[in-house]
Amino acid sequence: MLDLYLKSKGKMPSGIISTIDTYDGSELSESLLTTPESLEFYKLLNNAVNNELEYFVCEISSIAYKYSRVYGANFNVGVFLNIGYDHISDVEHKDFDDYFSSKIKLLENSEYIVINKDLLRYDEINEVLNNKEKDKIFTFSIDDKADYKAMNIKRKNRFTSFDLVHNGELKNYNLLMSGLYNVENAIAAIIVCEILCIDYKYIFKGILGSAVKGRGEIYKTKDGKKTLIVDYAHNELSLKRYFEFVKDEFKGKKHICIIGAPGGKALNRRKEIGTLCYKNCDEIILTSDDPFYESFDNICSEIMSFIPKYKKIRVIENRTEAIKEAVNSYKNEETIISILGKGSETSQNYNGISRDYISDSVNAKIFGEEYNKNINQI
Repeated sequence: MLDLYLKSKGKMPSGIISTIDTYDGSELSESLLTTPESLEFYKLLNNAVNNELEYFVCEISSIAYKYSRVYGANFNVGVFLNIGYDHISDVEHKDFDDYFSSKIKLLENSEYIVINKDLLRYDEINEVLNNKEKDKIFTFSIDDKADYKAMNIKRKNRFTSFDLVHNGELKNYNLLMSGLYNVENAIAAIIVCEILCIDYKYIFKGILGSAVKGRGEIYKTKDGKKTLIVDYAHNELSLKRYFEFVKDEFKGKKHICIIGAPGGKALNRRKEIGTLCYKNCDEIILTSDDPFYESFDNICSEIMSFIPKYKKIRVIENRTEAIKEAVNSYKNEETIISILGKGSETSQNYNGISRDYISDSVNAKIFGEEYNKNINQI
């Protein structure tokens, strides 16, 4: 949305710091951390100023606030999307209160605030906003009363259509991505652009053309029997939302889930993965995520301890092989294959060493096309 607006003015695209990419007006590179260390963070901002970028979008992690990576940075607009019981470990946050207190620092360091009213523990977060000017806080919801209320959310072919009501005015949008969680993300971005006084035509076109690498990417085989979905869902909050989308969109089809957990951190994810995959999938293929310094077998054993023994489970450490095996399973049945956790990431960390990985997105395309060729040969 911002880039469409800037292009119309003959200006450079907006800068970005995110889990996926970093751009400062000079160089577009793959990110190593969600939010870089302080020196790198301010170097990127300085480059953006020198390159005369008008807007800069930052994804700020709770860890960045805990360790003061963005100390002194004040944001025009801060967006608080959601919070769950994640990132709790000896190397991240010692408990939820530590996590919560780090996350809400974004609100304390932003002039305008956009906040999801449907999020967990909203009442506690709302208390933090008491010192803020009320006309600089904008809430949104798909379930409750809010400053921005989403209505009439529907699937139309490949698009998700929804209406957004604010101050009695209704505007319609079409989103290329599926799932309510993507609608929430889109609404937050829309509100930011309205705060920045971006024209509706750029917001509408930007939402219509938005796609995120590794987020809800869907690949279907020619015979319609295999649907591969690549997504970053990896914790309780994102998995719940993802499985709700799959159940709603692909009722009655066999569902295989390929997933793993990182080593040495976010340890409660193992229970969340085991419990939620058991409830929502016909088969689970456990594979490698980023093991870091922990053994793959140990990670899998912990996840499996939360899955009843009668659920079908396969353990395939090589992520590429796991995806290939899933595509070649159940040849005569319509099957949904969820490839979760890594999205478009092109590396995996073993023992502190980053190894190249082709990415789930590329693997889904490769094995989908291979499947199609085999159909043609029969």
